[in-house]
Amino acid sequence: MLAVLGILGYAYDSLEQFTKALVFHQQSAEVFRQTGDRRAEGIALTYVGRAYADLGQLTKSLETAQAALLITQQTGNWLFESVNLSNIGGIYTRWGQYAKAAEFLEASLKVARQVDPNAGGVILMNLGSVYDNLGQYPEALRAYRQAFEGFQRIDAGWLAGMSLTLMGLIYTKQSQYAQAIDTHQQALQMVQQSDYRTGEGAILSNIGDVYQQLGQPTKALEFYERSLKIARQIGNLEGQSATLNNMGNAYRSLGQRNKALEVFEQALKLLQQIGNLAGQSRTLINIGTISYESGQHTNAMKHYQSALKIAQQIGNPESKQVALGNIGMVYNKLRQYSEAQESFQQALKIARQTGDRLSESLILTGLGQTLAYSGKISAAEETLYEAIEIVESLRGGLKDRDKVFLADRLVNPYQWLQLTLVVQNKTTTALEVAERGRTRAFVELMATRLAGDSPSSQTIQRLSQPLSLAQIQQVARQQNATLVEYSVVGEGLYIWVVRPTGQIEFRDIPYKFSTTKMQELVSSTHDVLRRGVRRSGAISSSTSQSTNIRLNQFGAYQLRTLHQLLIEPIADLLPKNPNDRIIFIPQNELLLVPFPALLNEKGTYLVEQHTLLTAPSIQVLSFTDQNQQQLNRTSNRTALVVGNPTLPKLLEGRLIPLPAAEQEARTIAQLLKTTPMIGAAANKSAVINQMPQARFIHLATHGLLTPNNGNAPGAIVLAPNSPDQVNDGLLTPSEILSMKLKAELVVLSACDTAQGDVTSDGIVGLSRSLIAAGVPSVIVSLWAVPDAPTAELMTAFYLNFQKNPDKAQALRQAMLTTMEKHPEPRDWAAFTLIGEAE
Repeated sequence: MLAVLGILGYAYDSLEQFTKALVFHQQSAEVFRQTGDRRAEGIALTYVGRAYADLGQLTKSLETAQAALLITQQTGNWLFESVNLSNIGGIYTRWGQYAKAAEFLEASLKVARQVDPNAGGVILMNLGSVYDNLGQYPEALRAYRQAFEGFQRIDAGWLAGMSLTLMGLIYTKQSQYAQAIDTHQQALQMVQQSDYRTGEGAILSNIGDVYQQLGQPTKALEFYERSLKIARQIGNLEGQSATLNNMGNAYRSLGQRNKALEVFEQALKLLQQIGNLAGQSRTLINIGTISYESGQHTNAMKHYQSALKIAQQIGNPESKQVALGNIGMVYNKLRQYSEAQESFQQALKIARQTGDRLSESLILTGLGQTLAYSGKISAAEETLYEAIEIVESLRGGLKDRDKVFLADRLVNPYQWLQLTLVVQNKTTTALEVAERGRTRAFVELMATRLAGDSPSSQTIQRLSQPLSLAQIQQVARQQNATLVEYSVVGEGLYIWVVRPTGQIEFRDIPYKFSTTKMQELVSSTHDVLRRGVRRSGAISSSTSQSTNIRLNQFGAYQLRTLHQLLIEPIADLLPKNPNDRIIFIPQNELLLVPFPALLNEKGTYLVEQHTLLTAPSIQVLSFTDQNQQQLNRTSNRTALVVGNPTLPKLLEGRLIPLPAAEQEARTIAQLLKTTPMIGAAANKSAVINQMPQARFIHLATHGLLTPNNGNAPGAIVLAPNSPDQVNDGLLTPSEILSMKLKAELVVLSACDTAQGDVTSDGIVGLSRSLIAAGVPSVIVSLWAVPDAPTAELMTAFYLNFQKNPDKAQALRQAMLTTMEKHPEPRDWAAFTLIGEAE
């Protein structure tokens, strides 16, 4: 009977059914007590205490562990004496009483090594946790690594996995994100092989944390949901509360504040139930942040100060640092700048002691804002430069997509530094900073490609160094174009105009739009221009419009508003000759502005006055120029033309054939002296095989703006390799990025091919991948385009291009020609040339 009770308890432990395990362990302990078997009673009580801990009932767990410790000491059971000392240390750790926890863990390790010199892996993990909470990260890593190596020697897979994921947590706190993800993935594989579900749930949540740090909340939520499901299935209250907190942060990042507050309050209730003070402190900070973002600054301060009080009480530097930093932000809002500065400096001291570089950069940015508000401009400039240096050091080892997300999260120091420089009338230095703060991941990606096979990190670093003012001026000269760079900074719109001579002019314009309002304006512009028409849609009126009609047409308000904001403040600085090129370098939501269609007060479209191009940054232009120069040294003139491919089956929706696209392809192929790939001949494999050899690539087909499993969105529709397979035939940005292209020009004559994820790194989508793959000039569309006018515009473009090698002028003339027959901007203004004109 005794053996059965113990076996059942262990069995339910292994199944992580802790409530049932507790019942059998209690029964076993009681029988041993009644029979006077003190040694066995001590062992059984040890398992009772552990079951209470697994259920989150920490007070009962401590009482039971203390009783078990006494019995194991009295009976000379060194092994279980060590286990109980470790369990008690673990309880104090969860309560945030780290000094007391360390005392018991050190005692446990000493006893364990009396039994076996190689023992103590779990104790080392717990010691590492104490060091972690004390902010002593190198000591924590050392303890976790020793534990991992020990578990590997005894083939304890799930324990090795758990020690490994703890190392991953430290890497995340040290902002070593690539190493953190790799470490957690290795740990996940180990615990899954051991079928340890508590560990699996914890590691899934840890992976979600890394993606949340990288600014990928949707991807983080995928991992959090999986973690929460496991925690609820096995009754793990600690796991539920931790994951709910993480989910709340992800929802907050997505702007879903009510949902975030709901899950934070669920987490706080669970943490109060189990007496976890450290968790309560973190959750109070999260709830305070919701209040802060809702403009409820007094309420936010109350929650932050409550969190700080708990953090000070338990000696948790991480929560203390975060609370102090957030209190500093509230003081800034309340214009109490001396108090804000003091809070930030206290938080900064902790971040530097713990080696938390990400938090250090965020705190320095907040401190820089405080100094700027206080009128200490030089000190603010110095502080913000320091923040930027840290931001740029964090990108090392990350994948391209993760660099993009990290840049989005840490864009503020660049903006605030621009502001402090402009206040000091250092406007050209501010331009250098504006360039330095955009497309960094894109630049590093292009530098890697330009450096050739197996480039050294030093070579990539040299090629991707931010441009100096002299280099920016040199790009304007090389392009023989006027560069117009926009930067939204707080309530101002900064505009730099760099003339082909290198002369630079600066304008600071009041900016009344929030990010959301500008997104809505640009989105509504697209909506009214397209009015539901796709590449296959019908078109309307074929008569020309007078300028008066233009000013009263559907969408004129949006086009006038954008012209007033972006063009009129610099109209006097733009070239008078319509053949002189202007390259617009917008930022964030401005990247999707249809510049050719912007209307002045006389009803004249911008393309009627100027030859237009766009670029994500001036430094990207310097790379596209280098790519073009390399291509100029080759004699290859082959062309790849695709039109109206056989359509694949889609998981969602249905596409219809594009007869005008087929005629477009046949006409353009004749001009380029090649045979078009039509119908089934335009299958994905055949097209991909020909792309690396082609000098000109023209794809007249459907474009899809669809997500790609966390990669860049978008796809070009080609004929399927396997007609019965769903979603076969879709050419994605990630596939293009893996190519090495020698094309001088790629035209994506399809819907929405300029779209993608709008980031501080530019638009992450098809155009970015093509340029990174080596293409210096790309023509793409901002919205869904109608079939027949698009075919006419493209034919006109190639006819012009044959006469004049300036692609920007060829596209402008094609737009003007198409405008005569199809006057509505939706029919001719969607396309934009990114990169090189010649």
